[in-house]
Amino acid sequence: MRALASPATHLAGRQRSRRDPAAQSACCGTPIALVDPQMAARFENGPPNRGQPHETTVHDPEIAVARARSWALGLMIAGSAIALLATSDPDKHAIYSFETSSDGPRVALSASEPQARYLLRARVIALGPDRVDTTESPLATVHGSISSDQGTGGTDGGAGGTDGGAGGTDGGASPFVRVRLGTSAQASNTVSALTSFQLSRPLHFSGNCAAPDRGAPCQAELELELDLEQPSALPAEGSLSIDWSVDFESRAFKPKTGGSDELIAAPWTIQIVGVETP
Repeated sequence: MRALASPATHLAGRQRSRRDPAAQSACCGTPIALVDPQMAARFENGPPNRGQPHETTVHDPEIAVARARSWALGLMIAGSAIALLATSDPDKHAIYSFETSSDGPRVALSASEPQARYLLRARVIALGPDRVDTTESPLATVHGSISSDQGTGGTDGGAGGTDGGAGGTDGGASPFVRVRLGTSAQASNTVSALTSFQLSRPLHFSGNCAAPDRGAPCQAELELELDLEQPSALPAEGSLSIDWSVDFESRAFKPKTGGSDELIAAPWTIQIVGVETP
C-alpha cells in the first residue's frame, strides 16, 4: 500500500515549491521562464500611445497644388507692395504748367517778296501762384501750314503753268520754304518745309524776373524767318501763303508737397513785330 504523507509534510512541500521555481517546475511538469521586474512593469503599463488615436497623413495632390498657388499669390502681392513702396515718393512736389499762345499774321511769299521776318517777344507781368517764378524751363514752338496760290499766269500744260498740286510745277521744281527760329546770339533751328512745319526753341529770359512788376522788364525774344528757297519755282504771279502761330510754355514746382499738377495760363504778354528785310 502507498503511504500517505502527513498534512504537515504536504504543506512544507508546497511552500518549498513556491520558493524554488525549479522545484515547482519539476513538480508540476510545466517550464516557467524568469522575467525581469522592469520588463514586467512595461508589459503591465502596455505599449506606448495605447488608447490614443493613431494619426495618418493623407497626401492629396489637389491640396498640394492649392497650397502652392496660395503661396505664389501671396508672394506676388508682397512683391507688388514692395515695388509700389519703392517707387512712390511721399515728398513729391506737384507741378504748375504755364501755357499761352498767339497767332501770327498771314504771310505771302512770292518771287518779288521771297522773305519775311518777325520778332517774337514774351514779357512776364506777374508771378505765378504761391509766388513761383514762371520762367523755369520755358519753350517756344512755332506751327505753320503752307498753301500755294498759283495766280493766273498759267494752266495745266502751259508754259510756266503748274500741275494743279500745291507746291509743285510741271518742271518738277518745288517751292520749299526755309524756316528758321532762334536769335542772333544763339544757335537756331532750321527746316525746309513744303506743306507744314513745326520748330521749337528754349527761351532765355532776362531782367527782374523775381519781381516782374519792378525794375527791368523780364522778357525773352526769338526771331522767326521765312524764306522762299526757289522763287523761280513759282509762276510770275504765283505766291505761297503761310498761316502760323506760336505756343509758349514753362513749368514750376509747387512749393508744398502733395497735391496734383495744374495747368494755368501763363502771366505773360506776347508781342509779334514784323522786321524789315533787306
